[in-house]
Amino acid sequence: TSGYNKTKQVIKATYRFPNMNATIDQMKGHASIDKSKIIETANKTVSYLRWPLVADFTELPSTDHYNLVTTDQRCRYPEVETVSSTGIKPTKVKLRKTFAHHCTTKQVCTDNGPPFKFKEFSDFAQEEDQSPLETPYSQWTGERFIQTLKKTAQTAHLQQRTGFERNKAIYDMLVEYRDAQHPATGVTPYREMSNKPI
Repeated sequence: TSGYNKTKQVIKATYRFPNMNATIDQMKGHASIDKSKIIETANKTVSYLRWPLVADFTELPSTDHYNLVTTDQRCRYPEVETVSSTGIKPTKVKLRKTFAHHCTTKQVCTDNGPPFKFKEFSDFAQEEDQSPLETPYSQWTGERFIQTLKKTAQTAHLQQRTGFERNKAIYDMLVEYRDAQHPATGVTPYREMSNKPI
């Protein structure tokens, strides 16, 4: 049992993929855990391994909602989801949508503001088998993107673009941002995340 638990911890420190716990638990009771099978499963199902996710809220000009912004710490890939409030219920729904699209993240980094400081979020992270981490905002890769998002929304507001036109401006910015090459690596966030050009 101790060997099984130790192997399980090692695997979970490296790989994240849907139904991972169930996949590993199915092997419990065998003489040995086929680690190569787990690695094969991970490589087939996960889009990015060990990706800490930064999560934060922002409110854009002349809107009656918030935006939940999540950014992959490694490849700078952003997602923007509209939420009616910063409550824990809509936050969980949007985070689960992101996990369903990109696979469950290993860790969620936040500024420990609402709703991330509440016990409900800790329980949610435990359900998703994650490790919540409070991170100084200045260290986030998502900070620059949020400023770009706000600038785009402000420009659309000054141009009196509302509704569909304002959202279109944000979507166009998202495409450009995801397809912008990293100055050091020359790789775009989209290619880094999906391993294919946009």
